[in-house]
Amino acid sequence: MTDSQLSGLITALEYDSRDFEPNPQSGSLLSVEWITYRPQLGSDFDFDRWTVNARHYWRVSPKTILAVEGYGQAVDGDIPWYGYSEMGNAQRMRGYYEGQYRDRAQLSTQLEVRHSFTPRHGMVAWMGAGNVAPAVDALLEETWLPTVGVGYRFAFKARINVRVDLGVGKDSTGFYFHVNEAF
Repeated sequence: MTDSQLSGLITALEYDSRDFEPNPQSGSLLSVEWITYRPQLGSDFDFDRWTVNARHYWRVSPKTILAVEGYGQAVDGDIPWYGYSEMGNAQRMRGYYEGQYRDRAQLSTQLEVRHSFTPRHGMVAWMGAGNVAPAVDALLEETWLPTVGVGYRFAFKARINVRVDLGVGKDSTGFYFHVNEAF
């Protein structure tokens, strides 16, 4: 692989009413982003990337949070291999390694239940589905890939969690060790 340069201009809009970004217990996030990569900006490639991320959090009991996320991304133009939309990582579609599935369009959703047993110990369980396709209009025609998993949470500070997650995909499994919630 030869060296290449990506440089672009970002336009973004964001609405964020989450009560605490690293570990939300209520509120919403809506983020819309467009990045244009152009040779005139110093890029070796000429393409666009659009990303939409919507999340909402509900406190369903004093110790239980319900979190939901919808995520979409599309790229168009002269795209390098590493510029395609990649499904799977430690934040969404856990159980798939990043880049295992890649194409010009991606759509995924996940639902997670977060429960605290004590002020320091808790667990999560999630399920979700995602998809990549050569075009946005083909996303609903392709076969959706599932993700399910469970995780342990240890609060080393108030609402700052160390997380250990085990995600299972269609033909793969992922183990994740991170600080803060996946989304």
